Order: sequence, then structure tokens, then C-alpha cells
Amino acid sequence: MSDPESELRVSTLRDYITRLNETGSILGWMWRNLLNSQARRYFMSGVVATIIMRVLDLSGAWVLGLGLTALAKNDSHGALLALYYGLITQAIKIFFEWLSGRQSELLMGEAMLAVEHYINVNFFKKDLALHVDEHKLLNQVSIEKGRSAAEQVCASVSYVAIGSLAMVVVTALILLAVNPVSGLILLIGLIANLALSGYFNFVLLRDTHPLHEKFSAIRRTRFGLHEAYERVVMSGRHEEDVATLNERFIDAIGDDRVVFLKYIRESRARDIVSTIALAAVALYAGGQVLDHTISIAEFVSAFSWLGLALGQVRELGRTEREIAKQMPYLISLRKALELEPRVFDRPNAIELEHDTTPRIQIENVGYRYKSGPPVLKGVSLTIEPGEQVAIIGHTGCGKSSLVKLILRLADPTHGRILIDGHDLRDVKLSSLHRLIGYIPQRPMILDDTLRNNLLYALEPTERAAMTDEALWAFMREFRIDFGDRLEHGLDTRLGKNGITLSGGAAQRVIIGAAAIKRPRILASDEATSALDGMNEATIQEAIKDLSKKLGASALLVAHRLSTVAHCDKFVVMRPPKDGEQQIEAIAHSIDELRLISPTFRDLLEHATKSLLP
Repeated sequence: MSDPESELRVSTLRDYITRLNETGSILGWMWRNLLNSQARRYFMSGVVATIIMRVLDLSGAWVLGLGLTALAKNDSHGALLALYYGLITQAIKIFFEWLSGRQSELLMGEAMLAVEHYINVNFFKKDLALHVDEHKLLNQVSIEKGRSAAEQVCASVSYVAIGSLAMVVVTALILLAVNPVSGLILLIGLIANLALSGYFNFVLLRDTHPLHEKFSAIRRTRFGLHEAYERVVMSGRHEEDVATLNERFIDAIGDDRVVFLKYIRESRARDIVSTIALAAVALYAGGQVLDHTISIAEFVSAFSWLGLALGQVRELGRTEREIAKQMPYLISLRKALELEPRVFDRPNAIELEHDTTPRIQIENVGYRYKSGPPVLKGVSLTIEPGEQVAIIGHTGCGKSSLVKLILRLADPTHGRILIDGHDLRDVKLSSLHRLIGYIPQRPMILDDTLRNNLLYALEPTERAAMTDEALWAFMREFRIDFGDRLEHGLDTRLGKNGITLSGGAAQRVIIGAAAIKRPRILASDEATSALDGMNEATIQEAIKDLSKKLGASALLVAHRLSTVAHCDKFVVMRPPKDGEQQIEAIAHSIDELRLISPTFRDLLEHATKSLLP
């Protein structure tokens, strides 16, 4: 998977300006989509409080000048007035400082909530096929980096940028009004500082790009080794891998120090510009004091204001650099979340009945992913209500893809699928999915309790009505029994991806979670592959009984033929080729299938050989 940094390489000043434009676009997108109305209100009120606070900050220098002037004239009354005014100003400032900090914290809380909600809503809107086609964007690592970047940018803007920008703007306006020449010197100094900050940020982004690639490569290697923990340890490679990662990190840190020490050294130019501007104001305003054109209070104010403003420009430069570092991940996040889902509810979508088992018709269906050849081509099949249908074939013949189309995790590229005469594209998704119990090949165990994993697909009222006794009885029916390993009974946490369970135990939990819905359609994609023969037979018998009891249809994808021996209909598929039907044979018994299907005979021969010593 490519690192988003590679998509925004900064090699020239034109690249940098393009990136600044992209930054503005991203910040606008964040304002519109990642902040809710309450967050925006907190932001605006925080801006007002910060501006007032900065005005009061600036008035402190004025008051100090008035006090010094009064003391120089032995004017105790004037000095006390300056002191009282300063204390009152400070008290008001403390209030607005508290208000600004409070609004920033409230803003961050609302922003985090809005970001989380927006990401979750838009992530789950995407259909499975879109996740497959756009896996470089729609993946957990990329989304998490984008979420973290959004929070960091909100924090930088809320805690630093607002205050710094308010200080610079307010100072420039006041100084231009009070002392135009000093204000002009300030503007020249600000422009020079901003230009230097921009240039140094460009140089830093350009020089750190190879560093980002190095650190990203180290991070990817580390993630991969952590995920493959068992293989690393069992291969005896952990000490060697740790040493190699350490060497690579030391090398990267060395390069990092070279770049940043150079940046620190060269960025002293901003200090020189600031010093020149301060000296120019001191000379000009000092001459005005000597000519009695301005007072000492005005001199102190102008000099202090200039220093404050120039200091805040550096803060803005650092903030711009920090925001720029997050841009690749925010751009990647925006691309991912703005992908248009291809599976969605049409207006006036049909609500299916839930108390009857539907008839499913697959008519001349074809499908292909974004890249690559077709995986399904001209597939036609009917599944009658209550019929148990086995889908058989070699790996790569499109069995799982066909199941996913029936579940409407994607829509056919060609043809259509009907359920009780309705095109699936006209059916409300939630209505369809309530009818279906899906058992994937890879058990998708949530990092939650056994109870919540089993009840996950039920409606809230159904979950609330399920007693412990009823749940234990259901588990016994489906052999979901882990003996003494359930330390806390139904409330035992199963861990990430069911790490505390064996493969067979995890699969039994997923099968139970599908069956407990009492679905009208059971779709199983090699569901018992991780079970031993005895448990497989028990689970298959339970699924069969459940199907018969409910009058439910069952669609079973299988590689092990013993898994589907009890089915009513057998469908043999082969990879799509020009001039050949992808469905090679349909039969109602194993014996019939053996006679008419070369693919089935080949599968049967391989299954028999695998049992021989």
C-alpha cells in the first residue's frame, strides 16, 4: 500500500504553493463536514474571546507606559490610576482567557465527536466491492491516520493558530492607527517573516520527504512483524529482526538530525529580520519621544507590540508546518470518505416480508471487480423456498462472489437477481439483510463478550428479551461449548479477532450468531472448514434442522464435499471462459452429479486421494 506522503511530494516552490492551496481546500472541507453546528458555534465564540483577550494583552504595554510616564513626573495619582486600570484589565483578561480556553476544549470535544461520527457513517455506507476496489484508501490504517490528523489539525488551529493570528492582526491594525510609520515597519517585518517561514517550511518539507519514506517503511515492517508474531517467533527471527529494525531506526534518526539541525541553523534569519524591525521602530519611535511627538507610553507600546506580533508570526509558521505534515493523511481520508457507494437504497425501496421464505432467481448475472477479468459471466440459477443448495467448484470459479451478490454486498455488472420477483436493487437493504443469516469463511469475531457476539445481529428488543437460560440452551443445540475456558460465562471477552478461541470455536460462534436470527435464508461460505469431522456433522445437522424448522433456504459454498452431502440441489461452477457456461451442471443427487459433471468427478477424485494413507 502506497504511503499518502508519496502523492504530495514537495520538490519545488510550485509544489509547495500547490500544497498550500490543497491545505486551504482541506480546511474548508473539514469546516463543512468534520465540525457540527455546535462545534462551529464554539469556534466562533472562542475567536471572539481570543480577540478580546489579545486586545487586553496589547493594552498592558500601553498601561505600563502610562505608569512609567507618571512615575517619571512624580505623579502618584497618575501612577495609581495606571495600576488600577492595569489590575482591572488583567482581571477582565483572566476571564476571557478562561472563556477562550473553555471554548477551545468544548470545540475539541465536539470536533472529535463529529469526526468520529462522520467517518463511521461514511465508512459503513461503502459496499464490499468498493472496499475491495479501493482497499488502499478504505483500510483501517489509512482511516485511523486520517482521523488522528483531523484531530491534530483541530487542536493546532484551536489552541495556537487562532490566538497567534488574532495577535498579529489586532497588533497591526492598532499600530497602524496609533503610529502609522511603526505600523508600516511592522507590516514589512511581518511580510518578511512570513515569507521566510514559508520558504523554510518548503525546504523542510522537501528535505524530510525521504525521511517520511524511511520511517514509513520501518513502521510498515514493524506492523507486519507484529501481526505475524507466531511466524517470527517460531522461525527464530525475533532477535535478528529487532536488531535490523534498530539499525534502520538509528540510520533514519541520523538523517533526521542532519535535516532539522540545518533547519534550526538557517532559520535564524527570521531572528535577524525581527531584530532589524525592532531596531528600526526603536530608532524611529525613540526620535519621536525626543522630539516630544509621542509619549513614553506610546513608545513602549509600539516597541512591545512589534515584539509580540513578530513572535506570533513564528508560532504561525510552526503551526502551518504541523498542519502541512498532516495534509497527506487528510487528503487520503477525504478521498476515501467521498467515494460514492455503488450499493444503496433507491427511492421508495421495497420492504420485504419477514414471515415467508422468498424465491431467488439469478438471471444471466455477470460481475467483475475494478481491475481484472470477469469473475462471473452468464450465471443463471433458481433457489426455491426452503431449498438447500450446494455451490461446488475449484478455487477461483466465482462461488463466493455469487454469494456476495445474493447478499447484495455488491451489484451485478450484468443481469439481475430477483427475490420474490423484485430486483434486489429495488429492495431496501436492511429489509433484505434481516432475512439472511451469513456465515463467512473467516470468522469475524468482535473484541467483545461471548453474549454480545452471539446476539450482535438481533434487534434491540430481541437482545433484551434473550434470557441467559435461552442463550445457554441455544449454545448447547449448536455445540457452542468452551468448557472451563469461559471464566466469566456469557460475559467472557473473546479478544481481538477471537484470539482467545481456537479456529473451530471461533467458527462455531459465527455460525451461532447467524442461526440465532432465525433467518429465512442461510448463506454459508465454507463455514465448517475449521471444524473436525464430529463437530462438522453436528453443526451441519443443526443448520439442516433449523432450515427445515423455519422453512428457510440454505446456500452452502463448500470445498469439502461431506459438508454439502445432505443438500437438495448441487450446482457445479467453473471459471468463466468464452464459449462455455460457467454453471457446468445442476443436479439433485450426488450420483446424478457424478454422471454429468467432470469438475465434480475431479473434485471427488482429489477428495478420495486425500483420505488415502
